[in-house]
Amino acid sequence: WIFTVSLPFIFINSPVSPQRSIGAADIVGAIVFTLGLLCETIADAHKFTFRNNPRNDGKWCDVGLWRLSRHPNYFGEIVLWWGAFIISATILTGARWVAVLSPLLVTAGLIFISGMPILEKSSDERYGHNPDYLSYKQATPPLIPGLPPLYRRTPHCLKLTLCCEFPFYSHSPREKP
Repeated sequence: WIFTVSLPFIFINSPVSPQRSIGAADIVGAIVFTLGLLCETIADAHKFTFRNNPRNDGKWCDVGLWRLSRHPNYFGEIVLWWGAFIISATILTGARWVAVLSPLLVTAGLIFISGMPILEKSSDERYGHNPDYLSYKQATPPLIPGLPPLYRRTPHCLKLTLCCEFPFYSHSPREKP
């Protein structure tokens, strides 16, 4: 896992990689990487501050970036790895294109396996009886940050296809798709 996810950095720093000047793709990749890192870091800081406030005991985090996404830290993580791949893409040739597995595995892992499904289930089990939580969940995109009033009005088919609002994220008996 670590080796595969690290492939873009391995290829960038390989002594056999061609030496070249910084180009537009490098700048775009660095911007994407930085935005992902900032999003993940800020989201983690918001949640850390929220969790360390005793008044928030027993509540779900819906402040800062968590108001715009149920998993903004995972969004940042995914964006970060796509940025790293964009930077490496300028030196990839032949079999080195296997580096695309890095962002693909991170994306798939967080969306389908280890990240969001587990946390969505535990949140639904813990807060699914609370109408305010269910309202938050219906109004807040699971991954890509968005404005709650707009997301609430988004048709379910678009939430499913464009916003990663998959049925396997719903574990509360009171929740409606």
